[in-house]
Amino acid sequence: SKSVDVIITGLPTIVTVKSTLSISLQDGTRLYSLFHNMSQNLQLKIIVPSETTSLSLKYGSMVYNLKVIGNKAEFSFIPDIPEETEVP
Repeated sequence: SKSVDVIITGLPTIVTVKSTLSISLQDGTRLYSLFHNMSQNLQLKIIVPSETTSLSLKYGSMVYNLKVIGNKAEFSFIPDIPEETEVP
């Protein structure tokens, strides 16, 4: 087994958004679960089997796939917005 740091970046919201956040292995084994405020950052350490390359993060009805790179898995509630590039 190995230890993985899971780093979750919160999204500042005007209205408080809270839901159950859970982290599982791909086979469905739940490793962690808590009632989480979307605007808060969260950092936790979990123990996973050595061969683990990704984790499943569920927040409310949304499911995300987190790649484990080295001993770290990162997720952000802030959506990726492509930056506009200026054409000379």
